[in-house]
Amino acid sequence: MELGEGWYDEMLTHKGKYDFFESKRINHFEFYRESSGSINMDERSYAVGQFARIDCFRNYHVDDDYMWGATDLVLKQVAEKNGYKYGKVATAYHYHHTTENWRFESDLQKRGRRLVFQGPSWEIIDDENWEKAWDNYKKAIVKYIDPESIYPKEREGTLWYLRQLDLDWVKQTNTEWYNILLADKKYSTIRRLRKIFTRLFTLPIILIKRSKRAIEYILEP
Repeated sequence: MELGEGWYDEMLTHKGKYDFFESKRINHFEFYRESSGSINMDERSYAVGQFARIDCFRNYHVDDDYMWGATDLVLKQVAEKNGYKYGKVATAYHYHHTTENWRFESDLQKRGRRLVFQGPSWEIIDDENWEKAWDNYKKAIVKYIDPESIYPKEREGTLWYLRQLDLDWVKQTNTEWYNILLADKKYSTIRRLRKIFTRLFTLPIILIKRSKRAIEYILEP
């Protein structure tokens, strides 16, 4: 966790309003990927971290018109046509900062493309470890959190995953949660049956003709 610039001073301005308060969270994902073309002699480099003898480009001129995006190709071509040896060095590197910003950010007339990152998704790599961690979290809610402390917007979701716990363990640990979960279990059963009957009467005819899909539609949560 890294605090943003000016975090302390900004938080300090709210001390008269709260006794305990938290700041906004911004998820930061950072990764590096080696550009294979920058070390493979058979691929285009797309590089800008270059080193050259001045003579490689002496007496060569290029107009400042269409060059954006083609500089590496032109420089390689010029150097080789002038009889100089071109190469790539894999032991030295530079970072190419590829961001979500618009290209030509300062020139609205030239904007044409941007790089968009999709939100990362979780991948379970060890079911046993993940289930244990998730089980511990649910048990922490029952053991340490009072039901009335759960934010209203989180209440329904909390009850859903706490219902997965062993009710006998819940009863021994926190009777308040036990009574809530017991009542919710009865209510959820009634609610589910009501939903099934409602769907039975509102099921489109086209689904009735497709028996397998119709059954899935009726019984899905």
